[in-house]
Amino acid sequence: MTQRQINSLNMFKAVLQFLNDNIASWNTNTLISSAVKAFAFTVNAIDKQANAQLSNNKKGYTSKKDQDLETLLSLAYKLALRVKNYAVSINDVVLKQAVDFSMHELEAGKEKDVVDRCNNIAGKANSILATAPSEYKIMPDLISQVTTAAGAIEPDSAERDVVGGTHTGSTMQLNNLYATARQQLHVLDDLIEGDADDDSPEFVANYFIMRRTVDHKGGGKKVDGKDGDSNAPSA
Repeated sequence: MTQRQINSLNMFKAVLQFLNDNIASWNTNTLISSAVKAFAFTVNAIDKQANAQLSNNKKGYTSKKDQDLETLLSLAYKLALRVKNYAVSINDVVLKQAVDFSMHELEAGKEKDVVDRCNNIAGKANSILATAPSEYKIMPDLISQVTTAAGAIEPDSAERDVVGGTHTGSTMQLNNLYATARQQLHVLDDLIEGDADDDSPEFVANYFIMRRTVDHKGGGKKVDGKDGDSNAPSA
């Protein structure tokens, strides 16, 4: 949600709170009652959709991915160094070249390239696990940690894609709901202004005083009829 949308939602809720506090002044008017009910339903839907959007915040998944990738790189780099040291000791040039990465080289490229690189290091380590002396510390648990960390990256990516799609969909739904709420509030303003000469003139006057107070952009109508602008705040 944008700050403008948050401000509009707060204004919508203030209108509903005023109407709820003065329910005896309008609940016998079926037209106003129906309009209030429809407006309240939309505002409640906005609130729920906004909360859903916040709970599906893509940034949280991005942060988790960054943490998982950092863990993978750290483990893979450690394992690569140990395999390289062993390769140097036995003069295995091919093995040395397969795992000889600086940290910058290890983390370069697309996410898939990084994961593949780390998995390859784990594979090379596994291929010499039975022959490498223990002092090189090429241990099964370290290899397992690398492969597990690599496996955690791809689900994160898929999960972020789903969340990103959900976020986009909820944003579109929010925009539509705000447009509906603004239109419903315009209708409500018209109905209440039309009731000004009936039994509740004080309620009507106070309603538009409230509207001007909560709508700092002057979107509410004036009771005296000199200002016919019924535009509610933009979301």
